[in-house]
Amino acid sequence: MPIGRQTLNNLPLVFTCVRAQLNDSINRDSLGNPLDPDVKYARGRILRGPEDEATRQQHGLDLISQRMKKKGVESLYNLLGVSRAQPLRKEDLPKLGFLPSLASVRGKAELSAVDFLGGDRSRHVGFVTNRVSASIVAAMMTMVRPGEMVLCVSPDGRTHPSVKLGIRLAGGKFKECTGNDEFESSLDSEVSTVVVTAITPQLRHLPYDQVKKTITSAQSRGLHTFIDDAHGAIRMVAYREPPPMTLEPDATVISSDKHIFGPRAGVTAGQGKMIHKIRALSLQLGIEAPTPILAGAHRALKAHKTDHIERSLRVAKQLEKRLEKRYPKWFYFANDCAGLTDENVVKVLSRSSQTEASLVPQEACSALGMLMLEKFGIITVSTTASPGAAPYLRLVTWPDGYRLPVEKIVDAFSYAVDELAPVANDDDAVKRILFGN
Repeated sequence: MPIGRQTLNNLPLVFTCVRAQLNDSINRDSLGNPLDPDVKYARGRILRGPEDEATRQQHGLDLISQRMKKKGVESLYNLLGVSRAQPLRKEDLPKLGFLPSLASVRGKAELSAVDFLGGDRSRHVGFVTNRVSASIVAAMMTMVRPGEMVLCVSPDGRTHPSVKLGIRLAGGKFKECTGNDEFESSLDSEVSTVVVTAITPQLRHLPYDQVKKTITSAQSRGLHTFIDDAHGAIRMVAYREPPPMTLEPDATVISSDKHIFGPRAGVTAGQGKMIHKIRALSLQLGIEAPTPILAGAHRALKAHKTDHIERSLRVAKQLEKRLEKRYPKWFYFANDCAGLTDENVVKVLSRSSQTEASLVPQEACSALGMLMLEKFGIITVSTTASPGAAPYLRLVTWPDGYRLPVEKIVDAFSYAVDELAPVANDDDAVKRILFGN
């Protein structure tokens, strides 16, 4: 049948409508909730933005403090994948307030950063900031110029909010890509910088061969390269992969407390010229690590062993069997993490209550985590993370998974689901769980 003139005349309108529908689907999560472009997850009626999430975090910390007072620190179980340890020694303490000590500790910490990240002391330089996000923001503000495009490559198309914040502060633009193929198809003349997330906060993993292809391709085009390897300590053990500086990026960062018994800090290394610029900007912004953190990071990196990570991987296998038996095909399993995606968190609640839960995933994750914390002392990312953490429920068996039977972890999750499901559509009840009032 021939196409009529009226149909032809209406084609632009048809294409516009289709494009609008496609864009709308891209800007919504799998449950149909509109996404906040800054954090790439949905805001709800209760957790409306960063201020509400910060209040939620404070309530989680209050619950931890209350439990410690009543039952002691041994009643808490850290399933964060983060330690926040401070491995200072007694002999360190008298020196930490003096400038000569700062000079000495700084040099040791920076060399430790180069070594740990697989660099060469003769060519690469290290630097330590007060947290990973600070290193990332400073790196983006150094590498990116106004109007330039940054391609952000990750296993699932989700880049840490600090990357996007740094790009915006630099006046740049960004596009998120899933894997190397999408990266290659997105390259154009606007692109100046490539950021690769080797392993996400949800512990989703981008295989080393893809990371290598992406970095090598970017370098062949003269682009700046940055590897976000914040969780690299688990990546290198679980997948038997090399440290990031073996790929010679302009800069990379790892956390000294993620699967490492150290303080919260951004351990950075890279090409000398680039790190000197990042250091200068970091000093201007006041985000360099203070002396006690430098000393703790240095000791943590030097003392790091992998046996405790291997143990957490074994515990995770046991947890996987138990969860699959009780919740078949609901969780994803990656290295030592058992996780529920944003979609499945809400679906589990809806199935339990036999009615559609109106919570957005961030609210559901946070409420489940809060219930597990209050009743069982299990600490998850959902209760303690800063605003911007992705709405995945993560049970990471490092560092404390070995301290309690995996059946208890499963029981804690089941308890939280059973408690939340009947009140999931009662905003006041959910507020009491999230905020304590």
